[in-house]
Amino acid sequence: FKLGMVGLMLGRLFRIPVVIDLPVNPEKSWTGASRRNSTLLDRFKRRLADVVVPFVLSKADHVKVLFPGQLPPALSGPTAGRVTTLHDFVPVSSLHPGTGEQRYVLSLGSPYHTKGMDTLIKAFRRVEGRHPDVTLLIVGHCEDPELYGSLIGGSPSIRIMPGVTHNEAMRLMAECELFVLASRTEGLARVLL
Repeated sequence: FKLGMVGLMLGRLFRIPVVIDLPVNPEKSWTGASRRNSTLLDRFKRRLADVVVPFVLSKADHVKVLFPGQLPPALSGPTAGRVTTLHDFVPVSSLHPGTGEQRYVLSLGSPYHTKGMDTLIKAFRRVEGRHPDVTLLIVGHCEDPELYGSLIGGSPSIRIMPGVTHNEAMRLMAECELFVLASRTEGLARVLL
């Protein structure tokens, strides 16, 4: 919503309409305060988001959401009549089945806390012994390598990779045995679409 504030200023300066595109639930715009090691700064940002988000949405000329009901009731009133639902779709024809040479469970996304990677790792650790030929592959930016390294605990069946290009992501998704999105919150999961 920093960009939303800048957009509002530029919109007023140049007298052009401002449309806010909401990719997630606005109540979850700042998740830092719910992290394991939340700091005073995290809690301050959460309080600031509680003020900035309603302000930006109420001052925008139009708001684009991904599904009906994405705006909570507290934010629906100030935006009444200025909200459009427009789903984002991905053509599945762009996914081509791979060779299937390696069996892996895939999770793709970031930030890891919001995407529930810790929960996924814990769940996989419980079943990995029964499936020794399957690897858990987690792809995306890891904001706390120490935490996730301790959860993995040296397991050779769990791999973390940095973010990849769109084409590589499509290949990984096409070749995986199973895709998991364990998110704590999602507006509309574009990765799943």
